[in-house]
Amino acid sequence: VVEDTLPWIVMELIRGESLHEVLRRGPVEATEAARIGRAVLGALRAAHAVGIVHRDVKPANVLLGRHDRVVLTDFGIAHIQGEESLTVSGEFVGSLEFIAPERMSGRGAGPASDLWSLGVLLYAAVEGWSPFRRTTLESTLAAILAADPPEPKQAGPLGSLIVRLLVKDPEMRPDAEDVVAVLEAVAQGWPVPEPAVGSAG
Repeated sequence: VVEDTLPWIVMELIRGESLHEVLRRGPVEATEAARIGRAVLGALRAAHAVGIVHRDVKPANVLLGRHDRVVLTDFGIAHIQGEESLTVSGEFVGSLEFIAPERMSGRGAGPASDLWSLGVLLYAAVEGWSPFRRTTLESTLAAILAADPPEPKQAGPLGSLIVRLLVKDPEMRPDAEDVVAVLEAVAQGWPVPEPAVGSAG
């Protein structure tokens, strides 16, 4: 929108709180995490369909509004697939503990990188803490690149999916269709489908 020759950005006001704020009070049930994850994945799939990778999926960027509404915000550091992934100063952008290992090792970001971040988000939602958070930047980076996260203890039927999303090799992670099938089942209380043939797990 241009008003009096000055550009303005018009954004919707979402009345509610972020998932980050919710998690300060403690973790959420697996069914609620699945409901939130399903909505976030819907936004990611729409972006991926037009070649956009979000690159900063984290609880602070997930807003929970009225009437069970879930909104993924802050596409400010999103980029078009195939373009350079670093800032002009050569620094990574995004919240470190949610950044996929392939981005850390310089292989760039793709849809699987956003799915990794979704996996970290789901882990944090059900356990109440991020599996890769450490006391220093260096130790967090090392954990993302080399450490296997502890098995989630409170994930219930989401546990297997979370583990599969946090596989270091992006080629071995489940695809979005497999992920949404599991999230839908857990959110609705249905039996969780088996991983598709050829997918990680």
